[in-house]
Amino acid sequence: MLLLIVLRVGTLSARPFCDSIIVVNKGLGGNNSNELLARLDADVLTLKPNLVVLMVGTNDFLNTKKLVSMEQYQLNLKTIATSIKESGSQLIVMSSPPVDSTFLYQRHDKSLYADVPNIMLQTVNGMVAKMALETDVFYINLFDKFQSHNIPIHNQDLFIRNEYNSGSNDGVHPTDLGYHFIAKVIHQFIVKNDELSSVRTIVCFGDSITKGVGSSKRNSYPAQLEQMLNAGVVKH
Repeated sequence: MLLLIVLRVGTLSARPFCDSIIVVNKGLGGNNSNELLARLDADVLTLKPNLVVLMVGTNDFLNTKKLVSMEQYQLNLKTIATSIKESGSQLIVMSSPPVDSTFLYQRHDKSLYADVPNIMLQTVNGMVAKMALETDVFYINLFDKFQSHNIPIHNQDLFIRNEYNSGSNDGVHPTDLGYHFIAKVIHQFIVKNDELSSVRTIVCFGDSITKGVGSSKRNSYPAQLEQMLNAGVVKH
């Protein structure tokens, strides 16, 4: 049984369980927080969603071609969160999942990292949790959800793409099962907090993990989340 532990720092209103829920995937591969901020207006605010699910940070700290300082990342994230909240949308901020560092080092120069990748992500997560409290939005520690299931295990687990499960030395992007896991965490969060009844439109905003790189479009976490949310919905 999956244990869902979240930091709740906001509330959503209620509506009847009658309309289907639309989940829009606004993930773009390779994006860091600078690039999300640049497309925030066009890809999120103009859509006026009831809820935004935001996940960004993997490229800021692990993609050696897109590295961003902690200070700049923090400023970008707070600006994005504040803008979304001021637009009238609710916001869930998620931490990035852990990575298989052995495979990451095969694709990126290890000397460019300030610390061990997963240690850096844990540090970032603490900052993201603090920002969520300060801006009064929701926070889900996705990193801890994966690690509580001992994921990743180098070249053994079925949740993060590796040579064993997909013939790839990826180490960063989830498999179909990993994307299902992310969708389930978000779904359980909404159901547990009785906020499903308030949501008609959701925008999932992020990088390649949101986009669903390494999987088919229908198996991305936004697509699987939409299926879960609409299971049993009575349509007019």
